[in-house]
Amino acid sequence: MFTYVMLKNLPDIPEKYITAAHEYVKYADTDAVVNNLTDDYKNRKLIIGDKTESVTYQTRMDIDKEFYEWVHTNIHPEGFDCGVSFTNGKFGKHQGPHTDLTRNFTMLYLLDSGGPNTETVFYEEEGKPLVRTERQAVCNDFSKLRVLERVKFPLGKWVLLNAMCLHGVENIDTIRISFQVSINNNIWFD
Repeated sequence: MFTYVMLKNLPDIPEKYITAAHEYVKYADTDAVVNNLTDDYKNRKLIIGDKTESVTYQTRMDIDKEFYEWVHTNIHPEGFDCGVSFTNGKFGKHQGPHTDLTRNFTMLYLLDSGGPNTETVFYEEEGKPLVRTERQAVCNDFSKLRVLERVKFPLGKWVLLNAMCLHGVENIDTIRISFQVSINNNIWFD
């Protein structure tokens, strides 16, 4: 079982897609979400100590068919939901602990971390397995969580996240921008 792995032998994303991602950043400054998250999920309240905090969430957008083809040729032949994601810190500083809705693994390529203190955090929930089979499992009460690992991912590098482990992003101050590729099969190792 792993939480994340740096994938060092994959190519950088071509500049034309990075330019497109920066053009789409205007969609990060609106609460009109372009994805399939439920209102219950987006309106979650996190209990952190004696405070209650709102969550932020990501807006995931396709770029174009050619980007999918580039991903399938260069990154993963079965990648889906290939595009750019934005998480805006103005809606909340935490992307609360969750498993992903549509995928087992997430390939991530950060363009902007969302601030100097932004971290991806992996958790274990009391009484629950590390690897969760249910989609979009959440835990809103931090007193029921044990932190497994905190990491600040580097910009411009591919990372494979185990999206079946509870994970979230904390301390988001600005707009976090990443390319994401959804996969259900890890083709690199067992």
